[in-house]
Amino acid sequence: MRVPEMLTEDDLIFEARLTAIEQLLAKVTAGMMINFTDEQFDTVLTTYAGTLEETVVPGMDPVVADVFADQFRQEMLRLIAAVRMERKRVPPRVR
Repeated sequence: MRVPEMLTEDDLIFEARLTAIEQLLAKVTAGMMINFTDEQFDTVLTTYAGTLEETVVPGMDPVVADVFADQFRQEMLRLIAAVRMERKRVPPRVR
């Protein structure tokens, strides 16, 4: 998590809440895919990551929409990486 030097209390609460949601999402997603083989797991996440290039944000100024879509893709790829890391924490005998 990137933390600017000057955060308001509300900013800090928001960042903590968002981080908790992201970690929970990674754990739940990896847990839901517990019975997938490593190959299946990788295929699902790689395929999903590939669809992110198609992200379109209707109703916004095109320049703002492009910036938003790019940031969205970056954040989703970061979450996919978190799911992959969570998968590595699950002992192989459980998978």
